[in-house]
Amino acid sequence: MGLKLSNNAVSSLSASITAAATSLAVQGADAGKFPVLAAGDWCPATIIDAAGNMEIVRVTARNGSTLTVTRAQEATTAKAFATGSRIDVRLTAGSIGNMIGQNAEAVALTGGNISGTTISNIPDLAIADGGTGASTPADARANLGLGNVANTAPADMPVSSAQQTAINNAAGARVAKSGDTMTGDLMVQKNYPQIRHHYPSVRIWATQVRENGFFYLWDESGNAARFYVGTDGSMWTSQLGDINTRIETRAAAYADDRMNQLKPYAGNDANNINFPIGTTLAVVGTSPTRNQFMNVFLSGTASDFSTSGTMIAGTWAARGRPSSGNCIVQRIG
Repeated sequence: MGLKLSNNAVSSLSASITAAATSLAVQGADAGKFPVLAAGDWCPATIIDAAGNMEIVRVTARNGSTLTVTRAQEATTAKAFATGSRIDVRLTAGSIGNMIGQNAEAVALTGGNISGTTISNIPDLAIADGGTGASTPADARANLGLGNVANTAPADMPVSSAQQTAINNAAGARVAKSGDTMTGDLMVQKNYPQIRHHYPSVRIWATQVRENGFFYLWDESGNAARFYVGTDGSMWTSQLGDINTRIETRAAAYADDRMNQLKPYAGNDANNINFPIGTTLAVVGTSPTRNQFMNVFLSGTASDFSTSGTMIAGTWAARGRPSSGNCIVQRIG
C-alpha cells in the first residue's frame, strides 16, 4: 500500500464517533486538505479531544468529507470522540518506519524477498559484493555456479575438456579462407550461382549456371561467355562456336575429301569401277572381258597378256575397259 501525506491537513469532527466506528466526517471546508487516496493508498491521522485523549488511525479512503479509517494504530486504543474533536494528518513513527522499509509490513533492507507490486521512486541502490552474495572470489564463483573456474588471468585461463571438444568440433566444421581442405560436398544454391577465380591484375574467370540450366565459363574481365555445356551435352566455345556442329561439319568435309582422293579413274564405260588408294593395278594393252582372270607380264615398260617378258606374280582380274582398247586389271590374290 502507498503512504500519502499532505501538509497542514487539520480539521475537526463534524459528528461524534464511537470506539467501534470505521468512518468519520470532518468539516466540509477542510475536506480538500486531506490526501486523495487511490485503491491501496493510506495516510496517518491523529484524533485528540479536549481532555487530551488521543488515537492514531489509518485513513484508507476519502469520499468528500467522509473518511474511512482503520482504528487503534501504532499501539493506541480505539476511543469515542465528541463532535469538535481535532483530527489532523501527522507524520508518525509508523509512517517513517514504513518509508524506510523497517516496519512490520515492509521487507527489511538487511535481507528478505521482495514480492508483490512493482517498487518505484527508489533512488539508485549500491550493490554489495557485486551482487554475488559473497565477499571472497571463491565464494562468489561458487554462488554463481563457477566454483571450478580458476582465478587466473584471461590469457592463461584453462578450459574444460568438454569446452575444448566443443571448440575443436566448431573449428573442424568450418573451412578456413586460406589453405584449407574440404572433404565433403559444396552446394551454392541461388539464382545464377557462380564461383570466381581471380588472378590479381590478370584475369577473373567465373563458373556459373544460368536460368537455362547451361554451365558457363564466364570471362568477367572481358564480360563475355567463353565456353558452356548445355543440358543435352552440347558444347560451345567463343572461338569455334557449337562444337558438335563443327565436328560434324569437319568430319563430313574430311570424308568428302577422302572420297575424292579414293576415286582413281578407271575408264568411261558402264562396267568401270573405282578403287581405293593402294590397290595394285596394271594397265594392259588389250580389251578382255570384265572380271576375266589372266596372267600379267611385264615387257619393257608395258604390261600385257602375252607370254613375253616377266610374269608379274599374283592373281589378276580385268576391271576396267576404256575406249582406247587398253584395260585396267586388279591384283586380287
